[in-house]
Amino acid sequence: MTLVIAAAGKDFVILGADSRVTEIFTRDRTVSIQKDTVQKLFKVTKYVGILTYGDSPDIGFHFLDEYLQRPINQNMGASFVCNNLSKFFKGAWVKQVKPFKNFIAEFHLYPPDFGMIVAGIDKEGRRVMPKINFLDGQYFYMPKTPQGKFIIGGKKLIAEYIFRKFRNDMLLDEMLYLVVKAIYDTHLMDNEVGEPAKLAVIDSDGFREKPNDLAEKLDQIKKEESR
Repeated sequence: MTLVIAAAGKDFVILGADSRVTEIFTRDRTVSIQKDTVQKLFKVTKYVGILTYGDSPDIGFHFLDEYLQRPINQNMGASFVCNNLSKFFKGAWVKQVKPFKNFIAEFHLYPPDFGMIVAGIDKEGRRVMPKINFLDGQYFYMPKTPQGKFIIGGKKLIAEYIFRKFRNDMLLDEMLYLVVKAIYDTHLMDNEVGEPAKLAVIDSDGFREKPNDLAEKLDQIKKEESR
């Protein structure tokens, strides 16, 4: 399973993800940790990133990889990518997913559960407008309008509790702290979510991943707080 978070400030967006992939054995619900180094945060353009989550990451990665191989203007903003991605997935639904879902329905199998969060900014001159949206992989549906100031995918319970402190006017470091705290505290309570947190920031200068030492520094603060 996964925990991914996108949060929008006044003129920036933060993306955060854990790095664990697990396998659940349905008979006794035991969890097997497969990897702690899985990438769930991807750059799409200079101003847009995507987070993936769900119980079927390989399916999500397949469609995302197929989409990322398509030519796309690197200066395009979040609204363009959301519309473009939505059209792509509608085509994928007709060609690949609908026949597959008919197959699993016929044999009474569980449908794959995955999703994506699209986060970035639109630029109009000097004006920066953060935007966040999501794709429901089960129904291949993406809302036409951005969805609020933050979106949490995967193991939501603890993160949503922590994000009660969210404010749109938070400074960058304050919001980074909140994102990492949500991932780290969920990891302490649920071994389907693993650390370290992977972080990226998108602002008027573009997409940039935050270095691991920042995540480690913030994680260390959380560990000291929990003592």
